[in-house]
Amino acid sequence: MRVTLTQAKMIEMKEACQKLLTPGPCVIRSVASTIGKLVASFSGVQYGPLHYCQLEREKIAALRSHRGHFDRPMTLSNAAKTELLWWIKNVDSSYREISKGPFSCCITTDASGSGWGATNGVAQIGGRWNSLELVRAQHNETNYLEMVAVYHALRALCRTMHNTHVLVRIDNTTYCIPCDCAVTVSHILVDCREYSHIREKYYTVPDLKTLFQQTDPYLILDFLKESNLYRTF
Repeated sequence: MRVTLTQAKMIEMKEACQKLLTPGPCVIRSVASTIGKLVASFSGVQYGPLHYCQLEREKIAALRSHRGHFDRPMTLSNAAKTELLWWIKNVDSSYREISKGPFSCCITTDASGSGWGATNGVAQIGGRWNSLELVRAQHNETNYLEMVAVYHALRALCRTMHNTHVLVRIDNTTYCIPCDCAVTVSHILVDCREYSHIREKYYTVPDLKTLFQQTDPYLILDFLKESNLYRTF
């Protein structure tokens, strides 16, 4: 069984994307509105999440540059325009499977700041990260190492499989590479040494309970804003 968008919704999305492709700069608010439409359609566009991230990055960068003013102009890169073209070309034929049917192989993966591992119930594989991967992890999304672990697991454990459904079970705990531990609310607000030099400008507390009892909430928000942690995790 499949879920698809209504015809009216498809037309609305294509018109919004086409509007952003007109020559010249566009307004940040229009980009944000279009991104909202794209994200809202994910339930009926299976590969939609793969084709909006560059738009989101450029919108965030433009807002930073204009201090949060949505009515300022911005210029889209060719990469962002390519994402818009994908939607215009593919939204009419897109759908989302409610069920993908039975899987022929199940892989469980895990990754931490030191290494990764995977198993299909019969064979096991794993290894330690090299310095290059750890550097890349610090400059990518928080689940970067988990995705690399999945990539290695599929190459090693499914190399002879073709045109089949593989279920991958991922431990999606967010990991702090510099501190080599899992990310929790307490770790972000109190313990993470990567941001201690910023945190000390606003508060110094021994634990999360003391933080919420004795610290002005606006100081916590100021810390999150300056450290950019609210965008990182």
